[in-house]
Amino acid sequence: MSDIPLPLSGTPMTLPTLVELAVSRTPDQLALVEQEQRYTYAQLYSQVCAQGNALSEAGVAPGERVITVLPTSAAHALLLLAIFQIGAVAVPINPRLKPDEVAYCIEHAQARAVCFESRTAPVVLEAVRKLAASWRPRLLAVGGEISAPEVTPLDVLARQTRRERPAVTIASTDLSLILYTSGTTGRPKGVTITHAASVARVMGLALNHGLTALADLRVLGLMPLFHTVGLHGVFLTALVLNGTYYPLAEFQPARALQLIQDAQIDYLFGSPTHFHVLLSHPASQEMDLSSLKHVLYAGAPMPTPLLLQCSQRLCSNLTHIYGNTETYNSLFYRHAAEAPQALVPGVYHRVRVVSIGGAPEDEVPAEVEGELIVDTHSPESFSGYWRNPAATARCVRDGWYYTGDVCLRDRAGHFFIVGRVDDMIISGAENIHPAEVEEALLSHPGVGDAGVVGVADPHWGQRVVAFIERRDPALTAEELDRHCQQHPTLATFKRPRQYVFVEKLPRNPSSKLLRFLLREQAAQSSAVSERELRP
Repeated sequence: MSDIPLPLSGTPMTLPTLVELAVSRTPDQLALVEQEQRYTYAQLYSQVCAQGNALSEAGVAPGERVITVLPTSAAHALLLLAIFQIGAVAVPINPRLKPDEVAYCIEHAQARAVCFESRTAPVVLEAVRKLAASWRPRLLAVGGEISAPEVTPLDVLARQTRRERPAVTIASTDLSLILYTSGTTGRPKGVTITHAASVARVMGLALNHGLTALADLRVLGLMPLFHTVGLHGVFLTALVLNGTYYPLAEFQPARALQLIQDAQIDYLFGSPTHFHVLLSHPASQEMDLSSLKHVLYAGAPMPTPLLLQCSQRLCSNLTHIYGNTETYNSLFYRHAAEAPQALVPGVYHRVRVVSIGGAPEDEVPAEVEGELIVDTHSPESFSGYWRNPAATARCVRDGWYYTGDVCLRDRAGHFFIVGRVDDMIISGAENIHPAEVEEALLSHPGVGDAGVVGVADPHWGQRVVAFIERRDPALTAEELDRHCQQHPTLATFKRPRQYVFVEKLPRNPSSKLLRFLLREQAAQSSAVSERELRP
């Protein structure tokens, strides 16, 4: 397209630069599809420029933070690009947060504007009422008007403004994003990510997984846009490689399966929970899912039986991604079913396994468990926690990010995540990792989901307690105990001594198990199983 100014020699690689290059390559290719809404790359760019100029006219200057409280949608995707386009900092947060949580993010980010829709308006308006009088962000409605005098419809501003490229200069070292960690305890931390890091996250994942540009990639947006995977690994990957992005506001398995078949989706990134639900749904037997060519998962280890099932029923090109919001894709493994749970360093990463609590030089030998640390000189790495230097200093030491994950490196150079440092159970002086017990439990056909924690025990120090979502309503603690005793890889002393049967395990938006809630429930319960199972 001749009217799109291309970057000049020496122009820093930023997200707007990558978007403009993609638009210039395929202006008429479909970029974004959500039900009846369809945007070509040229139409997307026009809308992004209009919204960017509207944000500027609403008082948002380069470097200022804009919070979005929106579901995963075409409107949200366009808005994030518009924020990047004017050099502002996007702060997408979970639209399911409560007013106190939203108020904390607004105040902590010192947001200049908050963008939301009618469904999230009650929470946002209540959150704003909780803010100190000294901080009042501009309130902007997306996708329609909201009947509150302090709210301005962004769409109206965008229709009235110009559609030329915003006249701003953005450096690669400028912040593109602040992503608040969903966390498992305490206040969330704001992970700061520069434009250079955002670009590296898109490129690094593409290199690790073997993706190519201009390959007609059709990408399903299961992962939320307030998460680094949903934003960098799904939406921006689709856009930068000139693919087509199909966002889903809510995870409805029947709808997702139908869309895979109808749109011939070939790129699918989800959590193990997503894949468990998809393959358990009756519609998965009826749908043609053969279009899938690239399937990736992250968020938690995938139980080996589910991993093999995904490889057989969805796609053999199944990639295991390990990472976090801070350092992104530090470990991965393509064709994961060939070496379940194995990982190798990503193309932009250097990692070490050190003694737990040790310095970066305290590497442990192969086959010895330690803590995984990641070199923050990686171009994908975060720049620290927003307005929280103490938290940054706790997690980053001598240029290495301490993940808190227990890891083992074998003699062939493969890495295996075996649990969390804080989650390790010490029972009878033996170390037990919840993940290995959970995998054994999940191999039972009557188990839908499992979560394992350690609770205080006067004799053993800690005892193993398992929380179970039943697939078979008749499943008993005795049956599970027999299963664990007969399991080929689970040592008998590691098996649970108590069981709690629950309707649903608590998980955060990234599908990570909230073990602290399970510990609280186990500690408060005096009769958590049909009977206590002694060694």
